[in-house]
Amino acid sequence: MERMIRNARAIIDPSTSSTVPSIKIKNPDGETTTFSCELDSATIASNGASLLSSEVEVKDCSFNVTLGQSGIKPAVVEINFTLAKAGGTNKPEEQAEVNFHTIVTLRNY
Repeated sequence: MERMIRNARAIIDPSTSSTVPSIKIKNPDGETTTFSCELDSATIASNGASLLSSEVEVKDCSFNVTLGQSGIKPAVVEINFTLAKAGGTNKPEEQAEVNFHTIVTLRNY
């Protein structure tokens, strides 16, 4: 996900800087890819296909997009999500949760 966003030609959606549950990018080959936080099914998806194992689930997820200016400043995407062990129990030793955060700057602007 990070590599694809970094190498994208552009961010198509959202069209304004904002925090959103999904982003659509234009790939170097001209095709598009949509990354989405699908909290209903507890996953992160690429064009509708889950990127996660069935052993983990997404608890929280968002994309914070700051659009750039063509030829002047690249767009920046902040990716935030929390993964937890799927099918957790009440036993503390069997529970696991970890936060992920990264900031990706597009190379092409």
